[in-house]
This record gives sequence, structure tokens and C-alpha cells, in this order.
Amino acid sequence: MNNIDLLIEQYNLHKDDKVVYSTDQKVENNTCLFSHKECFDKEYSEEWVLNILGRKWKANIANLMPFIDIYRYLTYRPENHDGFINPIAVATTSDVLTGIYGSQRNVSFIISLAKKVELLKVVDDSYQFNAYCEDMNRSKVYVMNKDIQDIITKISKDNNISYTKSNINNIIYNSSNIRDTSENNRILEEKVRIYSNLRIANPYGDNSKEEFERRLNIILEKKYPQLITLKKEANWINEQPFYLEHPELQIRVKPHFTYSKGGLVSKIGLRATNRIVSMKEHENGKDSGKMWRKDYLNTVFGENYQSFDIKASIYQLTHALNTNVWLDNKVDMYEEIYGGKFESKEQRDKFKSLCMPLYFDKSDAKAAHHMKLKAKLDEVMTDEEIDMTVTQLRTNMLNALGDRLYDSEIFLHESVIYNHVVMELVKLGWDVVQVYDGFYGVNDDKSRLLSDDISMIIDDYISDYIHVYLTK
Repeated sequence: MNNIDLLIEQYNLHKDDKVVYSTDQKVENNTCLFSHKECFDKEYSEEWVLNILGRKWKANIANLMPFIDIYRYLTYRPENHDGFINPIAVATTSDVLTGIYGSQRNVSFIISLAKKVELLKVVDDSYQFNAYCEDMNRSKVYVMNKDIQDIITKISKDNNISYTKSNINNIIYNSSNIRDTSENNRILEEKVRIYSNLRIANPYGDNSKEEFERRLNIILEKKYPQLITLKKEANWINEQPFYLEHPELQIRVKPHFTYSKGGLVSKIGLRATNRIVSMKEHENGKDSGKMWRKDYLNTVFGENYQSFDIKASIYQLTHALNTNVWLDNKVDMYEEIYGGKFESKEQRDKFKSLCMPLYFDKSDAKAAHHMKLKAKLDEVMTDEEIDMTVTQLRTNMLNALGDRLYDSEIFLHESVIYNHVVMELVKLGWDVVQVYDGFYGVNDDKSRLLSDDISMIIDDYISDYIHVYLTK
């Protein structure tokens, strides 16, 4: 078994397991949390901390307090949670840290001081600088000692030790003390995009979430004019007799904003939906308490409706956006990425699962780290073998799909293009339902094939879409 096949097998075998750094460790929201008790297994006192900090203890406390605030913000947690703590990557080159401490040399001093007083503990000491690709660079990963954090915070408060907290907020959020509305808008326009790794603060204040999201929607329509097209075409579809007769099929277009624990917008997503997307796929609906998708489609269309699934949709679509070519649905993009035929359907399904982190993680290093956390790969492969295998798979993916991966923005393109397909199908006489990459429908003209019409519409539309919305 080669390393790629070994990675596929091992990733799927253990992808839902907890990461085993200690008996008390757990995984929450895809983030590895470390047991505070096992990371820091002794008791601390003010006297111990002050003795470590020495005669310049006040200056050292003032220097460490901003670092504590940064850690709270960057881990999305104002305090530790249920005895578990989030890790954080810390680099002397960090823009946030150098923005507060003035230079990389000063940042290095603060990190050393935090380690000396046991505020920080290294949990992953691997790092890479000056890599060929910037995304391959990686920092050491630390966890913060909640006990020391509390003691330092108490000493700072008891002794009225001041530090420039507003400056921290300004650097992290890039929005503190901004009063001019045009400046607020300019900052938002620079930051807002459909993406899964954001950090956008609300410059309008905590009590104006509605205004904040209204403004985000305006910016999204400005940055992504196809979003306006999507809404217009969805409205046209919703007004057609078939859709008026079945209001549960009404197409909804609304951005989804994900907020971090610290109140920042951490992700903006958009995917056109309807109420039946939440219906589970099932062959016969044995659970009488649920409406299964197949049962619903039988109710709407009868049992003789046509169906067509676009194979490996986001990869097929990524290839089309990068090459201006819509491939025949017989082409299996998973095989193209894998580099050959699969031995079985089971192996293909496993590879399909593995492709998600390869596509959505923004670098080879992050994808490899993700897989190491999710699976017990160290039982069968060395770190170097894992890194090399993931790099090879990501290279295969880029060779197969083209030189750009679109992160969660791919779902916007998918929604616009497939919704346009639905509109054109309706014009061709189809009563049709789209559920993500699946289409289901009937046509009075029995000579028409849903698969042929969909392929024809996409093939005709893809070049125009790229020219209008993606060509700069």
C-alpha cells in the first residue's frame, strides 16, 4: 500500500476519534483542546510569580497583560472552558504582537518571559520560516496557564498597573475609536468576503448587530455582483406556478454570518437553499416520524421523475471556473485528483472524505496538521511522510482542478450557476427541484432528458459567467 492509499485508509479509520495527547484531552468544534490539569500540574502563588519576575516585576506585569488579552481574543474565549484550554500559534513576526510590542526582538523577549513565569507552555515546537510558499511557514504552538493568568491579572489590578488596552483592541480589530461612518465602511469593505477564516469586528457597537449585518450585505452585493443576479433569478423562479403551488420549494438567498465567542464575524457563507434541503435522503422512509426526500419527491412528481446529480460538484465547478471547460459528467474528478482508478466504491468514498480538508484548508501545512489531529496517522506514518503525502495530494488537486481553489466562495458560484440552470429548465417546460448538486424534475415533453438539458445549459453559461464575474 503506497502512502496516499495508507493516508486515505487511516484518515477515514480515525477521523472522528479524539486526539490523544492526554487522557483528559478532547476535541471541540474541530479545535484541539488541552487539559489544563495535565499541562500545568502544580500549584502557583503570587509570591512564586513575583520571585520569578524579579525586581522589575511591575514592568514585567505591564508587559505580560497585553499578551494575556491577545490570547483571550485570538482563541475566541474570554476564559478557559470546562478545564480545557485552546492552543495558539505564536510567532515573533506576528503583526498583532509586533504592533503592540514594537519589534520582533521585543516580542521574542515577551515570549521568553511568559515561558519563564510558566504563563506559556509549548505543545508543538515545530516551526518553519522562509519557506518557498508563505503558507508553508508555521509557528510554535503554546497553551496559556490559567492559574498564572489569574495571578498576573490580580497583581495588575491590586497594584493599579496600567497598560495600553485600547491599543490592543485597535490592532486586533482595526476598528477601535473610529467614529467616522465612511471610515467604518472603508475598513469593512477591505475585510468582508465570502470566506471561512475571517476576523471582522462590528465597528458600529455591540447594540447595532442589525445595522452591521445590513452593511455586510451591501458590501457583499458590491463585491459579488452575481449575488444580485442570484436574487433576481431566484425571485423569478419563485413566482412561477409550480413554485407558487409548492411554497416549501421557494428559493432562499441569504448570507450566513458565523460569530466567534469573542463577537467577531469568523466566517461568511452563502448557499441558495429551500426547505427540502434539510430532508434526509432515504430509500423507503421507514421512520414514519420524518418526511424523507424521496417520499417528498414522489408526492410532488410521482414515481417517474428524472434525476441528475453533478458528480463531484465543487471540484467539477472549480475545474470549469479555472479552465473555462465544463467536463462531461462521466469524468470522475475524484479519480483525476487521486491519479487513477479506485479499487472499489468504498475506497472512492473514503477519498471523497479526505478531499474536503485538502480543498478547504488554505495550505499544505494546515491540511497536514488537520489530518494529524483528526487521525492516528502517527501509528503508521512519520510526520515527514504525512507532510510529503499531503503535499503530493494537494499538488494532484491543483493539477486536476487548475491553479485556484475558492474556499467557501465556491458555494456562491455553485448557487448562482445551478440556480440559473433551474431558471432555464423552467423555461424549457420542466417542473424541477434543485437540492445542492442534485436536480429532480418532470417534463410533459417525454423526449427531453434532464441530464442533457442541464449539461447543455451549463456548457452555454459557464463562459459568460466567468467573463462577467471572474475576469478582472
